[in-house]
Amino acid sequence: MPVSTPITAIRTILIVEDEEEDRENFRIYIDMFSDSEIRFLEEETGRAGLETFSANAVDCILLGLNLPDMSGLEFLSRFKQKFGDYICPIVMLTGKGSEEDAVMAMNQGAHDYLSKLRLNPELLQRAIENAAEKVSLQKRLEHQRLDLEVKNHQLRVMKDHLEKLVEERTRDLLLTNERLLVEIEERRKAERKVRENAKFSRMIVDAVPPFMAYVDHRNCYRFANRQYERVFNCKESEILERPISDHLGHAFQEARRKVMQGEHQEFEHAQANTNGLYQTYKIALTPHKKKGGEVVGYFIVGSDVTERLITEQSLLESEAKFSALFRDAATGIALSDLEGSIIDCNAAFQRILGCLKPEILGHGIQKFYAEPMGEDEREFLRECKHGKRWSYRIDKPLKAKDGHTIWGRLNTSMILGINQAPQFVVHMLEDITPQKENEAFIQKSLDEKQVLLREVHHRVKNNLQVIQSLLRMQARDVKGSALEPLLRESQNRIRSIALIHEQLYKQDDFAEIDFADYLSQLLRQLFHTFDLKHLDVTSSIDFEDIYLSLTKAIPCALIANELVTNSLKYAFHGRSEGKISINASQNKGWLTMIIKDDGAGFPEDLDIEASKTLGLKVVRTLTRQLGGEMEIISDGGAEFRLSFMP
Repeated sequence: MPVSTPITAIRTILIVEDEEEDRENFRIYIDMFSDSEIRFLEEETGRAGLETFSANAVDCILLGLNLPDMSGLEFLSRFKQKFGDYICPIVMLTGKGSEEDAVMAMNQGAHDYLSKLRLNPELLQRAIENAAEKVSLQKRLEHQRLDLEVKNHQLRVMKDHLEKLVEERTRDLLLTNERLLVEIEERRKAERKVRENAKFSRMIVDAVPPFMAYVDHRNCYRFANRQYERVFNCKESEILERPISDHLGHAFQEARRKVMQGEHQEFEHAQANTNGLYQTYKIALTPHKKKGGEVVGYFIVGSDVTERLITEQSLLESEAKFSALFRDAATGIALSDLEGSIIDCNAAFQRILGCLKPEILGHGIQKFYAEPMGEDEREFLRECKHGKRWSYRIDKPLKAKDGHTIWGRLNTSMILGINQAPQFVVHMLEDITPQKENEAFIQKSLDEKQVLLREVHHRVKNNLQVIQSLLRMQARDVKGSALEPLLRESQNRIRSIALIHEQLYKQDDFAEIDFADYLSQLLRQLFHTFDLKHLDVTSSIDFEDIYLSLTKAIPCALIANELVTNSLKYAFHGRSEGKISINASQNKGWLTMIIKDDGAGFPEDLDIEASKTLGLKVVRTLTRQLGGEMEIISDGGAEFRLSFMP
């Protein structure tokens, strides 16, 4: 009767037994306890059994003790020499069932032993499971042993390194301590002198007429002289370490923002004095920068210019000069109230729009727009009216009186009163239609050049395909000779370059290509080129969002072509399946591309720099061309690590 626990990990069983009846019993028993399809491979001789194991992926071996060409013990000895220990679970079956045979079989490498005389499905299942578990356990133990050896070595190296660091650090600390004692005494003397100088400097700063203050990078006060206290009605002790916005609010806020960006600012500011009368001050904000140019604060220096402004206001003739400038300016100028209605405009403004002054006055500037006002412009205007923005510029299509559309560059600014409140809006208009037409002409020229460049890539791709076809024809003439694989590899190299030009031809951006998409196409072509009928090779690419220029993509493509070709040719001999993976990552500007297979790996003495094979020579040359580095790892397959600046 079938046992309760089926074996699910066993898929292929090799039976090495010369008795047909015994082989039939083994198959029947195994089918009784397996709920999945089992593939049976059967051989009557030990030699044939070894060859069959070498050519197939086998999960378990059932071995007879007495074979026509050798004993089961000799089979175990040869199997161990050829394939090593714990490669595959082996169950020895014999008609005798003696303990001596069992001990010898287990010593020679069998993982369990059964007598055919007492054989039943449950015993056979248990023997196969025990053998499989022994092999799995031994593999895990071996892996853990190797891992412990590596970690022990790392700990020894780290211990030696730490002892050396402690010794060096102790010596450095002793020397540093001696120097610190000397420096502390020198610093005490310097600090006394600095305090004396600072006291003298403060006396001078408090005595000069201009008001002064210093604000740090956090926009907090760090210093204010007595004149600053008087002008802005504050005490230095009350405002130190407080944000300037808490004290002055929005006063010259835009200038404060710009000076923190490194721009020197000069402007006039109206401030009420203690009697409630407005005084006007000329203020300069100077950025305080480190050696590297970083702004760490700014100085505020100002003086009273109220009397000068009163004198200037008495010069009424300045109004006539302004009127002449407004009237004769080549730039169109219109003045509107805060509601948006135009109250005045000059001749240039009328000429640009092709309208007379009465047709313009009383209307908003939006009347002459060829399209509705955008939300961005509405937001700009709202910010100007609330003092958050002083001006903005925008290019707009305008509708002239005769119906044709012109392009205008419109600069809109706020005119402020003495109290810094917006009073009027001024619009300055330039006709930039010729400039827009030139931009359209340039864009058309660029589009034509893109078409020509796409055609160049197309023709390069076609020419490379012609060369590839010539090599294919030549390969037919030398079919079967040593030249045939060389010509095929040359075809693959040319095809890898042609594929780049084909991808550039199909996309809009000619500067860079999506290298992950390119690698997918390259792998499909290589798998198609090589005869993989009896080999199931899977591939994976983790290469997202990596774009390479043409000068980097071609060498990188040729390297990928050489390494994948090498894996397909040499990595999977004697196997029915394999895996090739390509992934990439970026760190601190460097791109690392890893091409790996799970095949046989490389010889331990392989030196890529000294190798004379053409493929590795190509990889070395292209790596130097990229200005990169190549590392080879052979652990469970072949792994290439290529690092370069993309």
